[in-house]
Amino acid sequence: NCDVIVQNCFFHRLLGDKDAIDFDFNGDGRSLIEGCIFMDGTDDGVDLGDTSVDIRNNIFIRIADKALSLEGNGPNGQPTFSGNIMFAGGTAVALKDGVNVVEGHNNTIVGNSEGIDLFAKDSSPDGGHALLHSNIVWNNVIDVRLDGLSTLELTESNILQGWTGANNISLDPQFTDLSDLDFSSVVTAAQIASR
Repeated sequence: NCDVIVQNCFFHRLLGDKDAIDFDFNGDGRSLIEGCIFMDGTDDGVDLGDTSVDIRNNIFIRIADKALSLEGNGPNGQPTFSGNIMFAGGTAVALKDGVNVVEGHNNTIVGNSEGIDLFAKDSSPDGGHALLHSNIVWNNVIDVRLDGLSTLELTESNILQGWTGANNISLDPQFTDLSDLDFSSVVTAAQIASR
């Protein structure tokens, strides 16, 4: 029940039942997780419940369970996530049990088992809900999955397996060098506009 700020930290080789960051609720403001690297974990990278939090500009690599797991809304507004890279893990983004993300943009979600998963856990009466835009969701085994209790509006995004939404495309982003974790894209704006 306090505000948490985690910035510019490195979480590496967390083995067993050990999330890198796991907390619930807030104090009087919003929490922040920014500029961190999460690498080679067997559990979750960030696991939050009923939290008002901004999660931005982090890198998640080979997180076996969920890179980002959000459940419920916080007392000071919905969680947001932007500018994150999630690569070669289990589930990149899990939104569940009534969470309502109204701002999720400019994330790169590549090479995971599941890209974005919205669902009701166990016997929860509500799933996950999100308004997401300007994301790259590419080359995941399943790019997007949601159950009957969940909703997703995904727009202005590049999704390999496609998704109905305003100005979504499916165009190989031609990342510069995935082996060196360089996710810059050689696809030009003109190429995207011509789609």
